Amino acid sequence: MTGQSTPKPQSNSKLRRGLIIAANALFFLVAVAKLDAFVGYFGDALHDTSVERVTLTAAHPEKFGDIKALPQGALAPGTPFYLYFEPTRIAGKFENGKLTGRVVVDLELKDAQGKVVDQAKNVHTADFAVDAKSADRFRGTYVSLRFGNGLKLAEGRYTLSVIVHDQNSGKTARGDLAFEMKAAQPVAQIQPVAR
Repeated sequence: MTGQSTPKPQSNSKLRRGLIIAANALFFLVAVAKLDAFVGYFGDALHDTSVERVTLTAAHPEKFGDIKALPQGALAPGTPFYLYFEPTRIAGKFENGKLTGRVVVDLELKDAQGKVVDQAKNVHTADFAVDAKSADRFRGTYVSLRFGNGLKLAEGRYTLSVIVHDQNSGKTARGDLAFEMKAAQPVAQIQPVAR
């Protein structure tokens, strides 16, 4: 018996190896599905929260994106307006079958030289909730804040910053809007023309 060895039985080894590969592939697919579900609900928390479409409007929007911006971004002192903006990529958490999100809003006003003229903390808290199974999450969310007495500022250029604090992720986002304060133009008098 020189140079000969006894072969080991291989009847189950190929089957076993095939089952192990299949089980690993199934585990991988389940893990990917769970990761996809995680990213589906919480993926926005993995990215920075942001503030989109900061706009001054003349009327309260009836729905998402329904904005009628003030002409040329100009305001007359004391003119009522709405501040419209869209917080995006808000982190969600599960509560009672709902996916909930919350943002707290601060405002900051700077003059043309970048000097802070005014600021207000915790001006507004916005709560969002959708069905936990919803694919939309917080898409289409917006905030509209009313300034019934307008702003009392000297004429000039300003920047209004909306600072949003995402309460679930702890992240902060900022959206800036440049606008101009100028006195209202008097309405021209119509004079009859003599013939």
